[in-house]
Amino acid sequence: TIDRDTMTQTVPEITVPLFPLVPRGSSTPALPGERLRPHIVLDLRRAVDQLKKSDIYTKKNDSGASSSWSVLHVLSPYSLDMHVMIMETSPDRYLPSLDSLSSNEEGEAVVSMCCKCLKFFSKRPNSSRVSIGWHWSPRSWGTREEQTGFQSIPTKWHAMVWNWPKFNSDMFNQVPLHSLNLPKQRVIGGTGLTSAFSSLTKTWIMCKTTKPSFLGDWEATPRGLCAAIQSTETTTEGPTLASVLEKQGFFADFLLPLSIALNDLMVFLCSSFTDMDCDKMDPILKKTEKATLSAEDLAVLRRTPQMKEKQTVIDTFVQHGLPTDVIDLFWEPMQARCKQTDGSAMMSYDVWRKGFGYAFAMTELKEERETRLSIFPGFFAGPVGVCEVMGASLVRPENYAMPPEEAAEKSKALWELADFLRASE
Repeated sequence: TIDRDTMTQTVPEITVPLFPLVPRGSSTPALPGERLRPHIVLDLRRAVDQLKKSDIYTKKNDSGASSSWSVLHVLSPYSLDMHVMIMETSPDRYLPSLDSLSSNEEGEAVVSMCCKCLKFFSKRPNSSRVSIGWHWSPRSWGTREEQTGFQSIPTKWHAMVWNWPKFNSDMFNQVPLHSLNLPKQRVIGGTGLTSAFSSLTKTWIMCKTTKPSFLGDWEATPRGLCAAIQSTETTTEGPTLASVLEKQGFFADFLLPLSIALNDLMVFLCSSFTDMDCDKMDPILKKTEKATLSAEDLAVLRRTPQMKEKQTVIDTFVQHGLPTDVIDLFWEPMQARCKQTDGSAMMSYDVWRKGFGYAFAMTELKEERETRLSIFPGFFAGPVGVCEVMGASLVRPENYAMPPEEAAEKSKALWELADFLRASE
């Protein structure tokens, strides 16, 4: 539940229409590629064929000939100004998460690409907030999960980089929290379940990783697990997010172990509460590198798991020295999901997201001279993400595109970004 007083508060909301890319040297928007849904991206070649239509910059990674990282235009963006997706675009490479990268060198190269985009965005007018974030839910397969979003392309980990103006600017409306749909209310307003899940995540991360010097203390809140970024390399504007990403070993010493720890936590939770077999699912998903999946493989991925006895779950948590308060909070929504049949089209937002998930965001608030990291543990089914984690409601109408002249201006800025990236190679 959400606190009654919180429900009466107003929150910033931004509406961003579709942004059709205008090719370099043209004045007419190109036809967009196919809208990718989770079931489509199980066919990697089909997915990459569509994604490459949005390619504005690609760099072969020195860590391997088969590695190809691209900066992609986003048809349905987060921002009225700048938003790009950074993704590996080889048609024969399944890449569900950061810990799937081939080497630390590749990871640092990806971070560097994100950092360059952040620097470019930061210099844009009205760029009060610059952010990088991603969603993770590679094992959320099933009729329910494939309808409600989270990690939009589960077979290809991808980072989103975007900028926003101040929340009190004309680009944002102020709307009452109670007017939003339930998934948004839960993320922006915060819940006791999120607070308990964040506390569990904090305990797990602190046991499995070493906190870097630039990160403040982890804080479990009703809106997720948060920490201040306290870079010693501050500028006159404060600790820039780019300066943190540029730290030597940022990927190998921080992002990689954190990604591994979060994956291990979600696997632990799946196997503790249910008979869901992640070790069986992962090799099947890996097959997408070679061919489309068979009906038998899809049945395994989409199988509805069965709950274990509650006392068995309690015993497992106690054996691992973990807090047990989440068990009662998780129980009813997980049980509701596990009672659904594979073909169920139930659209309730009160059920567990099979496989769990999380949204990860790092944001620099330039005028406040503050940089923060947030991890929102995704428990419920429903279309929410990194924007809501940052406290704003994002509306992206699917039947309304921005005016052609506006699309041309935004496209020009993207091609300038591409030139900037090439010049910095």
